Amino acid sequence: MAERVGVVAALWRYPVKSMRGETLEVATIGPRGIAGDRGLALVDDTTGHVASAKHPRRWGGLLAARAETTPEGVTLVLPDGTRLPAGAPGTDAALSAWCGRPVRLLDTPPHEATLERVASDVESGRGQVAVRRLAAAAPDGTFFDYAPLHLVTTASLAAAAPGEAPPVDPRRTRANLVVSTARSRGFVEDAWSGRPLRVGEVVLRVGLPSPRCAVPGLAQGDALSADAGVLPAIAAAHRIPVADLGSYACLGIYADIEQAGVVRPGDPVVLV
Repeated sequence: MAERVGVVAALWRYPVKSMRGETLEVATIGPRGIAGDRGLALVDDTTGHVASAKHPRRWGGLLAARAETTPEGVTLVLPDGTRLPAGAPGTDAALSAWCGRPVRLLDTPPHEATLERVASDVESGRGQVAVRRLAAAAPDGTFFDYAPLHLVTTASLAAAAPGEAPPVDPRRTRANLVVSTARSRGFVEDAWSGRPLRVGEVVLRVGLPSPRCAVPGLAQGDALSADAGVLPAIAAAHRIPVADLGSYACLGIYADIEQAGVVRPGDPVVLV
């Protein structure tokens, strides 16, 4: 029996991996997720790794920049207001100067692409750095951390906050879909794993919970200040097993796309 579990509260797209994104009034979702999501990324010419704020000491500053989609393509906006069109002459040089190391902005990941991630899920950049494969459960040629879509509910954002604190800001999770579950409490996504979820015209197959890294606690330019308490609060509220990989502090859940279509804020979210 189908059960309505919420409505779409917000849609987010992140055109450049680890940079701030943009809200959408309509999203076209196909096998590779939201059209244009994580379509570009910086690649470190020195190490060959894809640049990711999961290694905060090296790449946390990417969250101070933002990416926006225009009729001409994607434009990167640096913290000082400098606008760099993707693919334009001089963009890679300007990004390298800003990052302090040689980088290239690519629309296709290197073969068997990897990123660096701080191994501890309750620290803000002081843990051991581990190398991880990119997009293990996503189509080839994508820059997703794991799967092509990531969603979080208002119930879990509230449950992850300590005591009487306000809910975790959904921007800290960098999820694509924020689902309002006004009548539910707790980490309701856990019960959706492995089941189909209809969102507007789209049918998703809900997958694994999303282990949190250092990113939720990092500053995002003038949009969000750093908060060292976010990650320990998530760990205290919701440390759970993820497949056979061990237990992690989790907030949100991944999904694959079984039926493509269009989604808008206000669309019903139905557990099939």
